[in-house]
Amino acid sequence: MLLQRIELKGFLSHYGQKNEAGELEPQEIDFRSSPLWLIHGENGAGKSALFDAITFALYKEHRGGGSSFYKLISDATDKAEISLEIELGGQSYLIQRTITRTRRKVKDQYEEGAKIWGIVRSGTRNDSPAIPGTENKVEEWVQNNLRMSYETFVSAVLLRQGEADAFLKAKATERKKRLLELLDHKFYEKLGDKATKLRNNWKKERDKKQQELDRLSLITKDNLKSQEQVITEVEQSLTKAKISQSDKKQQLGNARNAADYIAQITEKKKQQHNDAVIITRDNEILTNVRRYRELKTVLQHLNNLWRERQRLNEEDSHIKQTTENLATLQIEINKLSSQLQQSRNDENKKNEELTIVTQRLEQVKERQQYLNNNLRELEQVTRVEKQIHEAEEQLKPHLHILTHADEIDHNYQRHEMLRNAVSLMQSLINTQQQLIASEGEFKAAKTDVSSCQEKVNTAKAEEERLQNIIEIKKHEHDNIG
Repeated sequence: MLLQRIELKGFLSHYGQKNEAGELEPQEIDFRSSPLWLIHGENGAGKSALFDAITFALYKEHRGGGSSFYKLISDATDKAEISLEIELGGQSYLIQRTITRTRRKVKDQYEEGAKIWGIVRSGTRNDSPAIPGTENKVEEWVQNNLRMSYETFVSAVLLRQGEADAFLKAKATERKKRLLELLDHKFYEKLGDKATKLRNNWKKERDKKQQELDRLSLITKDNLKSQEQVITEVEQSLTKAKISQSDKKQQLGNARNAADYIAQITEKKKQQHNDAVIITRDNEILTNVRRYRELKTVLQHLNNLWRERQRLNEEDSHIKQTTENLATLQIEINKLSSQLQQSRNDENKKNEELTIVTQRLEQVKERQQYLNNNLRELEQVTRVEKQIHEAEEQLKPHLHILTHADEIDHNYQRHEMLRNAVSLMQSLINTQQQLIASEGEFKAAKTDVSSCQEKVNTAKAEEERLQNIIEIKKHEHDNIG
């Protein structure tokens, strides 16, 4: 067995190490880079814990002994994990162990314990296939394959601290037992047992054969001579029997040939009788042949008539279907004609509406021109009114001048006229807004006219297509007629 690699997490002082993401990863020691290793460090660094992990992974044993496995778990966690990779017989195996801390309440106190789990995998990955029957039975698999107990392992392979001379101090029987395990004495014991078993079987077989030989009587010359005479007589009888058998076979062959000839003669006689019967029915057969030929001709003519009738039925069905299609197309043409007439009526109606809207637009434009003229006049009136106000401001200091009373009265009348012009301007603004709304209606009407024109064009195209279909169907109908 060769140690390849070991990973520890939460085992004694080997708590683990955190990666960049802050996750706890196991501590790994790889023994494959060198055939010789030296493990050193301060007290409590975990040197002996490394060997405890190896013995626990293999045999579920540690230095402390007993079943206090929870003591192997680091104080900072409740679970310890061990992964030991070994090479055995040229094959790599991965032994996995976990120790989970448990607590149970006993008499108002909590007692600590541990739950052990283990498995052996054929490979070096955590997802490698498990060896059947090894779950929670790792130590049995190890002892069967290493052929070495835990005591022998720690006495000769992995020497525990302070127990390097344990093998020398052990009793003679214990040393013998360890040496036999190291030398794999059980294999030779099994081999010796198998050889002994085979030897006993062969001895029994030999004794059995000897007993059979002992039961046989002694053969004298007179017995031998009589037996030879009997053999000679038997051989002569056998020769005569072979000659007799050959004669019998020849006779049997002749009998079979005669039977075949008789059967052939009988068959020929039957055939001759049948030929005579046929000859006597010569006229009847000729009559039947002529009748068969006539019936065959009539049947051929009937088949031709039947096929012609089927063709006429198919043509009649085709004509009926064509007629129905023409009727359907005529209905569709009538519908489309109605739609076309409706479209034309809608087009005429839209054209009339467009003419009315155009006339109304012309009226609105004329009204707008008139209102624009009034607006210009109103602006002039506004300027005059402003001048009047300015003149009134200037005349306030000269109210004592009454000589201009007529002019003031005229200006007042002018002022009243300008106020009326202001109301006229407001009407002009309202009319302008109506003009803008009429322009929107005109645009909408124009859009409706364009849509109607497109429908008219589509209807005309559909009418032409249907007209072409009608012409084609009429032509086909004329050809069928």
